[in-house]
Amino acid sequence: MKSRTDWYFAIFVASFIFCCLLLTIEQEVAWYDSAETVVAALRLDIPHQPGYPIYTLLAALWLRVIPFGSLAARLSLLAALCTSLAAFFIFVSLRNEKIVSSNLSATLAAVLLGFAPIVWNSSIVCEVYTFELLLLSMAFWALTAKNKIAGPLLCGTALCHRTSALALAPALLLYFGKDKCRVYLQETNAKQALSYLGLFFLPFLSYGYVYWRLGNPSLVIADPQTPKSLATLFSYWSCADYRHALFPFGFQEMLVRFKHLLWALGLQFPLVGFCFIALGYKAIAKRSELLRALCYVIFINCLFVAGYAAMEADTMMLPTIAAMAVLGAIGFDFLLADMKLPWARAVVIVLVIWTAGRGYYLIDGDRLLGSDRFMQQIATLAPKGGHLLLS
Repeated sequence: MKSRTDWYFAIFVASFIFCCLLLTIEQEVAWYDSAETVVAALRLDIPHQPGYPIYTLLAALWLRVIPFGSLAARLSLLAALCTSLAAFFIFVSLRNEKIVSSNLSATLAAVLLGFAPIVWNSSIVCEVYTFELLLLSMAFWALTAKNKIAGPLLCGTALCHRTSALALAPALLLYFGKDKCRVYLQETNAKQALSYLGLFFLPFLSYGYVYWRLGNPSLVIADPQTPKSLATLFSYWSCADYRHALFPFGFQEMLVRFKHLLWALGLQFPLVGFCFIALGYKAIAKRSELLRALCYVIFINCLFVAGYAAMEADTMMLPTIAAMAVLGAIGFDFLLADMKLPWARAVVIVLVIWTAGRGYYLIDGDRLLGSDRFMQQIATLAPKGGHLLLS
């Protein structure tokens, strides 16, 4: 983005989303993981695998810098801030590479992302999910801005924070295409390649915090008897204790879970938003690399969510919602720029107001959310062997 107006627009949209999230922010812990997150940040403890060392250290600093509100409210505020910043970076990314031609189209992507009920629900509690969304959005920005320092650093940070980011890595190859990747490798010498690898693995030094705290008898959450070793650190990062929860279902159960997942996903956007998303597929048919990358993110993320036997599986749909929000912005931009429809601007203004009001209505008073419905339905699918995790 070269225009100062574009930056002002992005800041205004992110601030608007942040202010709306503040209206419904949780003052107390919402569920078990929220309590664990607060205790880990307060006592410099180790949360459940993968340990979230970067988030835990950031949350510990945040608790000590922000002097007002309850402990839970402060970390809920951090979650809301992460979502608004993620919307900001999605906006900037779309304008960086001219994926969309107007600020209104980028605004639509930010609003569809920030006000989707699952995203909103994750943004007002002390949880780690919106921090992952922020890291992925920042990585997308670095790649569209062709920032050779921030790109590998942010991709490594996202992978360090959550192992599931590894499944999204092929989207990078699909986005750049094999020809661009081949040219890029030919232009990169050995010294540059080593520096990029160093930046990529730099965030993993944060696991030194986990190593430092292991074996400490004052630990509340992690087992104080856990031995200090590199094997223990790898088991933490790779979520060894949760591997049994991946795809424990039969074919019929997976189909039922996919049906429930699609139901939850269908409640995340207004009908007009879905029309823009569908139009987005047509609009970027010529940009096959971007289309393949977005479709891959949606497919692999939904497959992972449907196959993960945990009550909080719905909160892992945030990358899918972000990809669909980008498609919606591209579809609207097609109406605005290519078809030159005079009423398109009025539609997006109404849609922004409607999406914000709809999200507030669904969140306020704990009304039926897509995520709640998804959690209620998958809870009935636990095999008799007890594969469903209630963490």
